[in-house]
Parts: sequence; structure tokens; C-alpha cells
Amino acid sequence: MGLRLYGHWVSQPARSVLWLLHMKDKAIGRDFDFHKVEPMKGDTRKSSFTDLFPTARSPAIHEPDNNDFKLAEGSAILQYLCEKNNWEDWYPSSDLQSRARVNEYLSSHHTTSRRCTLKVFHPVMMSIMKPEGPAVDYAALEAVSQKEANRFSSTWLQNGPFVGGFEAPTIADLFAYTEFAQIPQMDIFEKYDDDRVEEWLARMRELPHHDDVHRSLFKLTALKRKLGK
Repeated sequence: MGLRLYGHWVSQPARSVLWLLHMKDKAIGRDFDFHKVEPMKGDTRKSSFTDLFPTARSPAIHEPDNNDFKLAEGSAILQYLCEKNNWEDWYPSSDLQSRARVNEYLSSHHTTSRRCTLKVFHPVMMSIMKPEGPAVDYAALEAVSQKEANRFSSTWLQNGPFVGGFEAPTIADLFAYTEFAQIPQMDIFEKYDDDRVEEWLARMRELPHHDDVHRSLFKLTALKRKLGK
């Protein structure tokens, strides 16, 4: 009757939440239950899902033993979990401005870094799921990714090793990493031109449970190679 997380391992926001939960599972004091949801197969539109989450969005969490609380949207879930459990190491509250800086990135995410998924990852994933479809223009995808990475670097990495100038990662880094890291992880191209982005990615890869959380993405990459995509 504890925390239930609904999502998919390939989903970027779901991986961000899963990563935090894996790193904090001992702090929670109990295991969490993961329920696989596949939006592309219509799972989020089924009444069994929308009855719980009317927004029909995943990831989502359900806490039956906490006033039957339900919440969707990755960034909202990350903030909620940190505030509920006092995880100030991931969501600083030492001063109002520090937390506001994290919120600033999270609020901008859907119109900035999220383009890495919408404009780059999705076309490649569709080419894997439908091999008979049109060929992917990898040069065009790389141009989009490099442009977004340069913007991310100049906006968020210029004042410190992690997003927003912090000396340690926050939930903003978890949310951003799953967008940018998936591009080289999927062999769309080898590396980013911006050294700050590459150094930041390397720091994030050292966090606990990195490979556990990204295992499904690695399997998708292996399938992509097998298909010659």
C-alpha cells in the first residue's frame, strides 16, 4: 500500500523519477512498486488509468495509504517527493532563491531541453519500431541536438558544474540529463561539441544507479544497431 509509480523505462521523465527513487529507496524506508504504462499503446487513455489520473499523463504516482493521493507530471512528482521526504540534497531549501533557480529550469524544460526528445529521439525510436518507414536524417538531428545543447550550456552550466550553478546535482539535473544523454546513448552521434555539456554528462554518469535506470535505453540502442538504423 506504499508508493506506486506508473510509467515506462524509456520515458525521459519516468527515468528521472525512477533514478531519484532508486537513490533514495533506503530513505523512503520501503520499496516502491513500479507499474509499466505504455502511452504509445494507449495505456494512458484507458479508463483504468484515467480513473486514477484524469490528466492521462505519465509518469504518475499513487499513494493509497496517504489520503489516496495521486499526482502526474515528472517535475511535479520530483518536487513533491523531495518536499515530502525533506530531500534537500536534491531540492535545496537553504534559501528561497536556490529553490527558485531549480524551479526556473523545471518550468522551462518543456520548451527547451524537451526538444531533444520531441525532435530527435522520437524520429529515431519510430524508425526502430517501424523499420519499413523513411530513413532518418541523422545530420539534421545532430544539428538540432547541438543547437539545444549549446543553449543549455550557456544558460545553465556557465556558473558551476551542475544546472543553475550548483556544486551538487539537483532534480533539475536529473530532468535535463535524460534528455541530453539519450542522444549519444542511442548512437545518434558520438558526442556534443560543447565541452561543458560533455563534462556535465560525465559527472552525472557517476551517480548511483545510472546504468540500472538506463538499461532499457541501452537495449533499445542494441536493437537499433541490429537493425542497422
